[in-house]
Amino acid sequence: MNRFAWIVLGIVTVGLLGGIVWYAGRTGMTTSATAYQAEDPARPVVVVEPASFDFGTINAVDEQTKTVTLRNDGQSPLEVTEVTTSCDCTFATIALPDGTTSPEFTMHGRSNWSGTIAPGESATVTIIYRPAVMPVTGTVSRGVNIRTNDPVNPVSTIGFEATVQ
Repeated sequence: MNRFAWIVLGIVTVGLLGGIVWYAGRTGMTTSATAYQAEDPARPVVVVEPASFDFGTINAVDEQTKTVTLRNDGQSPLEVTEVTTSCDCTFATIALPDGTTSPEFTMHGRSNWSGTIAPGESATVTIIYRPAVMPVTGTVSRGVNIRTNDPVNPVSTIGFEATVQ
């Protein structure tokens, strides 16, 4: 092979290896949780209240915040293993019953953070919308996705709308 072909092969190889490492890092960030069967009466049961809301009409430069309850109505500990958002303009934190607070989650940020909510207890999810990060006008819909070990509802989505001016 000529020198040019070797250079191209080297660049392609480095790119592929970099892509594999990047992908493995993105997909490997969720924390392992105790598994339950859907028919198990002792399973955790996630309840989100409210599951959706509307910020109404807002200015693009104004940050909006809303708190939502994440409750465990089950008989076993509810383990929160991953939190993501639908847009880089949307952020979320979780305050656990023991007083610890998660880092701020967003669309592309990954974290090894996990938290546990005992049966009958609740955590507070704080949702922060910063429309100036991804400036748009008009009605927008965004969401926060929370992965837990509830086998019936493994991913709970908290949705919201806003009319941005």
